[in-house]
Amino acid sequence: MTRYVLGRIGFMVVTLFIIATLTFFLMQTLPGSPFNNEDKLSDTQKERLYAKYGLDQPVPVQYVKYLGAMLKGDFGESYQSDGRPVTRMITERIGPSAYIGGQAMLFGTFLGLILGIMSALRHNTFADYGVMIFAVVGTSIPSFVFAAMLQLYFGVYLEILPVALWNSDASIFQWEYLKYTILPSLALAVGVIAGIARFMRTEMLEVLGQDYIVTAHAKGLSKGTVIVKHSIRNALIPIITIAGPTTLAIMTGSLVIEKIFAVPGLGRLFVDSIVTNDYTVIMGLTMFYSALFILVILIVDLLYGVIDPRIRIAGGKN
Repeated sequence: MTRYVLGRIGFMVVTLFIIATLTFFLMQTLPGSPFNNEDKLSDTQKERLYAKYGLDQPVPVQYVKYLGAMLKGDFGESYQSDGRPVTRMITERIGPSAYIGGQAMLFGTFLGLILGIMSALRHNTFADYGVMIFAVVGTSIPSFVFAAMLQLYFGVYLEILPVALWNSDASIFQWEYLKYTILPSLALAVGVIAGIARFMRTEMLEVLGQDYIVTAHAKGLSKGTVIVKHSIRNALIPIITIAGPTTLAIMTGSLVIEKIFAVPGLGRLFVDSIVTNDYTVIMGLTMFYSALFILVILIVDLLYGVIDPRIRIAGGKN
């Protein structure tokens, strides 16, 4: 196991190096510069800014300095935020993104599992068809469409939840904070619910058709015992494998959702930095998202090996 973990960590480092290199040189090929939109700046002032941030140096020199600073956890300074450190900007924005992302993941996983199990137990009934229709719609329609629908219904028609904005002054346990997180979390959770429900239904149907389930019924075990202790328990193991894609879906969905609901999170920061050509912020967030996703994949692989002994034994032999 130790050898496997070290190998995956090494693979993670190489992957992040490749991503950092590609991101840096892609930024160099983009048209314009971070200061092109500053019409009030004279050419002399722009030259001073270029010199201040090292943009007047050759690209290979910039690349070496960028990698050296990144290894120290320094992603440079923002070009559009008065030279604020990018690392500090990211840490300040993690809270709102983690809050709505965590809510979406927890609520989506819980409801998705329930719908998937119900659909499998009521196979080929109206309940099953209803869940499958929802799963197809939920995975086909982008999250920003659901966001607009939620805003219109709960914010405009019913007027029970705010359409947008954020209250950073209130505690995360107070309603004055929570009410601003409900709609964006629900918008992100729809796709999670649909994906997990469809996956859980497939796994449950496969488990219910196994010989050991038939044997359990033949031994006289109650239907509830067979479902809870044998069917659901074994069907839940493969669910771990979709934690990575689900996390990626939430991260990419937050880019639009946070902008729509005016959430001061990482997704909104990413979109704003792209609009303003804030290269250092774009590269810093790209590395942050990449590292987070690769770390989630690593944790999922390790958990899968721990939960399912067959995977661990096979890995040991290999």
